[in-house]
Amino acid sequence: MKFRLFLLWMAQGIVSLCWGGGLINLNNNFTPPGGTHKAFVMGQDRQPMRKSLGRVEVLDSTGAMIRSGGFGADGLFFLGVTEIPGTVPGGTGTIILRIWDVSTGESYATAAIRQQALVFLENLGGGASPPSSLATGSNFSGFPCLCPDTCYCDSGLVDPWAALDVLEWDGAMMTISGSSSPNSFWALEWSEDLRRWDPIGVVQQSGSLRWVFPQPAHDAGYFRIVHDQ
Repeated sequence: MKFRLFLLWMAQGIVSLCWGGGLINLNNNFTPPGGTHKAFVMGQDRQPMRKSLGRVEVLDSTGAMIRSGGFGADGLFFLGVTEIPGTVPGGTGTIILRIWDVSTGESYATAAIRQQALVFLENLGGGASPPSSLATGSNFSGFPCLCPDTCYCDSGLVDPWAALDVLEWDGAMMTISGSSSPNSFWALEWSEDLRRWDPIGVVQQSGSLRWVFPQPAHDAGYFRIVHDQ
């Protein structure tokens, strides 16, 4: 299965299509389309994680903390209506959801049992519109297996994910960095027209992703990272 993330490049910088104010109700108390149960956070026993063990935090697309808290019920979190930085009502955005078992570590960074996911948002509320929700305005469908980085679930390894955090340049050089799920490989590619894609640098493995390369000669174009199996 191929996974791709896109980043638009222009000589003047990164173009943002949104300017703050998009609202979403951050809770997983819903059943995804076509599903048979709610979008639970599942523990190692494949049951909804106990309320006393679950912790959740939400980061924006830059990696900055937006909201954090505990569970409101087994397998369920209720973080309330939240403004997503860098978005507008009716617009789109991305967040990173991080979940961990507090009995294995007080924070996500120290926990042995943890999982995170990149979540795409759309039709954000705000202004005259009510807040959207993870149920109707995102691709989130739960955490089917919250377990160590090497965990295998009934259906195999948890799907790989990656997030692009920073695009910066210094003189004639550019840097793209991000993070990814463990034991996954990612390639960076460049296109001027979204049809022909050329590789840049070498494939990166797991954890922290980082590519440093000369600025493209063109004034505009696109980067993407592709899951390399």
